[in-house]
Amino acid sequence: MGGILADPLLNTINVIKSIISENDQENLTTINQNKLRSRTTEFYYVAQRIFRNAIRNPAVAASQTIICTILAILTGLLFNNMKTTTHS
Repeated sequence: MGGILADPLLNTINVIKSIISENDQENLTTINQNKLRSRTTEFYYVAQRIFRNAIRNPAVAASQTIICTILAILTGLLFNNMKTTTHS
């Protein structure tokens, strides 16, 4: 009697293992395809999204420009009249 029940159970377990194996292969394929995107492509799409948001909302563009200008001035003041530390 134990052999009659064990065969269908063993077949079911083997089917489940094969399905899991196929799913793992599909997941690896998807991951490898996502890795194929280059950083340049990602940068392009992020820059495009930021540019569109800036056009849609001019206040955002103005505030980003002002913040960049202030940070540039602060960085310039930080290193203003600094002596060189490397000897050549």
